[in-house]
Amino acid sequence: MRQKKLDVPGVLGMNVFNPLYLYRQCGSDLWEAPVLKEAPQGWRKMLRCCHMMEAMVNSPGPHQVRVQGAGAAAGSYHGVSLPGSPYNISRNDPRLQQVVLGAAYAFNNQSNDAFLFKPSAIHRAQRQVVKGIRYVVDFQISRTVCPKRNRVKDLSKCDLQPLGRLQQTLQCHLDLWLIPWKHRSETLALVCRP
Repeated sequence: MRQKKLDVPGVLGMNVFNPLYLYRQCGSDLWEAPVLKEAPQGWRKMLRCCHMMEAMVNSPGPHQVRVQGAGAAAGSYHGVSLPGSPYNISRNDPRLQQVVLGAAYAFNNQSNDAFLFKPSAIHRAQRQVVKGIRYVVDFQISRTVCPKRNRVKDLSKCDLQPLGRLQQTLQCHLDLWLIPWKHRSETLALVCRP
């Protein structure tokens, strides 16, 4: 005897690739269908995410992704992280530290200041995997005691300016797109202001 497709437990796995199949079968009672009520919670979340993404893609209007709660990752919907969305990363991430240091070197190359600046704090950092790796970072850089004319290669050897008229801290925003397999990077934005 042959079972109907909706009675097969594997139907949810197939509908990750065709999220509207169940909706067409069940109509507005989709979330009340027995196959969904009996499915593991992870599958229900994934199907809900796929259904939401399908609705967004087929709708003419703009959409905003809701971030719920202070601990929720950016680009999440009801606690489910959306593929390709930016997500918060640790300020101590070694790759992030390299990105911020590279931005400080880029700022120093463009600046007319007599002294070098180096990163002094990272306020917010996100990573997004989208045809490469995109970093969106808000950080600060501070003036050091190292004059540019000395051509210091390692900013870690430069102390920050002591309190006084030469001390200066800038708030920076960086949007950087890295394509590691092509050994390419593109700075979409690097803005530093007092």
